[in-house]
Amino acid sequence: MPGPQDPPRQAPSAPVIILIDPSSPAPKKRTLLDRRRFGRRAFILAFLAITTAVSAAFLTFALVSHTPSSPKLFSDAFDDYRDFPAGEWAIPLEGGTWRVKSGALKQESTDDDGHVAVNGEQGWSDYSVTATVTAESGANGVIARYASSYDYYSLVLSIGKVVLQKTIYGRTFSLAESPFTASKTQAYKLTLSAVGARLSGSIEGGPQLSALDGAISAGRIGLYSGGSASFDDVDVVRADGGGRVEQPTSPAASASPSSKATKVRRTVEVSSSDQLAAALATVQAGDVVVLADGAYTMTSMNRARGTSTSPIRVMAKNRGKAVVTAGRLEIVDSAYVTIEGLTWTNSNSLRILSSHHVRLTRNHFELTETGPLKWVVIGGSGSHHNRVDRNLFENKHELGNFITIDGSPTQQSQDDQIDHNYFRNTTYTTENGMEAIRIGWSGISRSSGRTIVEYNLFENCDGDAEIVSVKSSDNIVRYNTFRASRGVLSQRHGDGGSFYGNFFFGDGKPGEGGIRVYGSDHKIFNNYFQGLTGSGFEAALKLDGGDMDGDGPLDSKWRVHRAVVVNNTFVDNRSNIEVGADGGLAPVDVAIADNIVVGSKGDLFAEFGPNPSVKYRGNIAWPTGEAKVGLELPEREIRVADPLLRESGGILRLTPGSPAVDAASNSHDYARLDIDGQRRIDVVDVGADELSDAGVVNRPLKAAEVGPDTP
Repeated sequence: MPGPQDPPRQAPSAPVIILIDPSSPAPKKRTLLDRRRFGRRAFILAFLAITTAVSAAFLTFALVSHTPSSPKLFSDAFDDYRDFPAGEWAIPLEGGTWRVKSGALKQESTDDDGHVAVNGEQGWSDYSVTATVTAESGANGVIARYASSYDYYSLVLSIGKVVLQKTIYGRTFSLAESPFTASKTQAYKLTLSAVGARLSGSIEGGPQLSALDGAISAGRIGLYSGGSASFDDVDVVRADGGGRVEQPTSPAASASPSSKATKVRRTVEVSSSDQLAAALATVQAGDVVVLADGAYTMTSMNRARGTSTSPIRVMAKNRGKAVVTAGRLEIVDSAYVTIEGLTWTNSNSLRILSSHHVRLTRNHFELTETGPLKWVVIGGSGSHHNRVDRNLFENKHELGNFITIDGSPTQQSQDDQIDHNYFRNTTYTTENGMEAIRIGWSGISRSSGRTIVEYNLFENCDGDAEIVSVKSSDNIVRYNTFRASRGVLSQRHGDGGSFYGNFFFGDGKPGEGGIRVYGSDHKIFNNYFQGLTGSGFEAALKLDGGDMDGDGPLDSKWRVHRAVVVNNTFVDNRSNIEVGADGGLAPVDVAIADNIVVGSKGDLFAEFGPNPSVKYRGNIAWPTGEAKVGLELPEREIRVADPLLRESGGILRLTPGSPAVDAASNSHDYARLDIDGQRRIDVVDVGADELSDAGVVNRPLKAAEVGPDTP
């Protein structure tokens, strides 16, 4: 699905004279580099140039010499300041001691709170930021795509290492790191580059790091100080001539592998199971094993160690025509291995154990089941950064998951990614244990998984009451589409989950639900629910009651604390927002704000038992037919009004004149983009959709947009 497109770039035109009328409104804001280079004096000279024929040509050339096609966005050597912040630098958070001394910027506070100075434009997306950094104490470096104080990328010199990291919703995660001992007195040139979902960081003469992450697509540049440090010579260079992509990135962009050239040591072509076994037993970094068309018995890979620039690839010569009919693939204690383009009809699990950067891509899984069977399992001690993308999983009839993310007895596999897959057709059962995806399990639910599940399509996934079951902490499920599937997306155990940008559509079969959660600190925003038939456990949104609060068995239903439900849209569901009902321990400290709920059946808002700490604000309800609002609350909490929704692009959206436009009670920083990926303006609309003419990035997925043959 394409993202918003910029207009075609125009060839530079001939120099023109710009008239500046002091009585007219201020001219359109120029780039930061223009303002710093020319400033007020340059504009006055330009005005005088118009009345002085002798110098007109010279000054005109000066004004247009920096054309929009210039790759440089910003530059600052801190030579012109006496005080700080100055020169359009800003300190978004209080704290730190920033001063300009001897032509450099210093942050002198030695605490580790993480002080930030930012500059630039919020819409900058694809660029590199470079600065010289002297890290005197703590962690210090540069920032890219600073969307807010909660969301940005950074490259920092830390104690004994350099780290490429992501801060998302206020939590910071390492994406890549390398040993590096920095001198406290030496200045190092750090460069952080962000192009689409590709991130890279480098130290001049030192390590180079790279990672793939599409969570934050645009934002300002900045300097980070988690100790004391000096900064100088900041430069920002446009990476691609000016293309801008708003978050979320298009599904293709967010999932594309790095464009970095890979090194191939040798190519081994095999056409039999014996040849395949021999190749896998001796595979080394940079090897490509190519399977000819035919049937194969698969064997395992132990200690297969590729690298980021020399991965190991096992791939079909012709996608889908190399068929694994028997055997088992276990990838154990391995790294940077890609399995691509195979068809799997065997009867054994594919297992990735104690490995990292293993990728399963463009495969077709339709396993032969004679009993309970998990199809793909990721786990083991030390497992991290594995990826399952662009695969087709279909026709499951026995218990077990399509994909299971496990780990060690105490820690879930971390930073794994499941994206652009097509899951379809699981046989209905009343038993537990047939989720399409299970992330974690109760015994490790307190551990942080940081799994991302995005841009997947689920159709007729009826095998379990939980289509996706999350049983660990700090995971993200976003931009997925659920169609005609009995069950819900469930945060069954664990805390700190984020669920946003998902589409849920019913087709009339019973038990079709949306999202159900237990535990603490979950964020549910920018989701769209339409035509769902479920209620209770399978309501469109269920903040369930718990049976445990505090210490207790990890397999309990943990009480909901501090859940945030904002900017969602509910249309014609049997049951929309349900709070409590089960377990006896009602949710506490919950915020339900700025949602649209319309329908003709039941209560649009339903509470079970007293829930005094559940706060409502800015919601719009429109009951028709037999429906009722369900709660008697002041208009500022739930307003009864027709939101004037109209169908467009497969969902119902706001139209001009809707009472939801500019009517939200608050602008929630984490929901700064709507379900379409369009930026919310300062005065925010109610519901998942912001009324906007900007291009749509995120939309309901179709079968042709996921699976092995997608871009």
